Amino acid sequence: SLTLKTGSLHQRLDARLNLPDGQPLSLNVRSKVTAHEWRDGEAQAYLSLPQSEWSKWLPKSLTRDWKIRSLKMGGEAWLTWGQGALQSAVTRLNAPHFKGGYADRKPAIIDNLALNAWFQRDQKGMRATVDSLAMDLNGKRWESRLQLQQSAATADSEEVWHAQADRLDLT
Repeated sequence: SLTLKTGSLHQRLDARLNLPDGQPLSLNVRSKVTAHEWRDGEAQAYLSLPQSEWSKWLPKSLTRDWKIRSLKMGGEAWLTWGQGALQSAVTRLNAPHFKGGYADRKPAIIDNLALNAWFQRDQKGMRATVDSLAMDLNGKRWESRLQLQQSAATADSEEVWHAQADRLDLT
């Protein structure tokens, strides 16, 4: 199902499709764009990925030398675009199982992967936060919280980058 609504300033795209296994995927994009000033356009997008086995549908052009044998995952993402750049993003991802490796390397097994992350840009700079990244990696539990912050340069100060890892646990 695909619906496109257009006006002189506002546009909206709603897409819903069923994957080959019957699971529903949905996408919603709302934009505010004029033909004369399309580079100054704004957009908001939402993507809902169902819990599904994705390995059989990923094109070789995307995976390249990665050999993905199993990738069960699902999640949601929200994006806001404006002023010629990404303004905000939020993602929640849950992947109960991944098995794959690069080229001829031994495949890694990741179970129970959970990711919650967000990105925010404003006049002062940007902040990216991984509030929770947790997984069982080859039978061991791994958890982390990460933050990256950039303060834009001003007349009185230079640009500053700050990275912080609150917790890196391997249990």
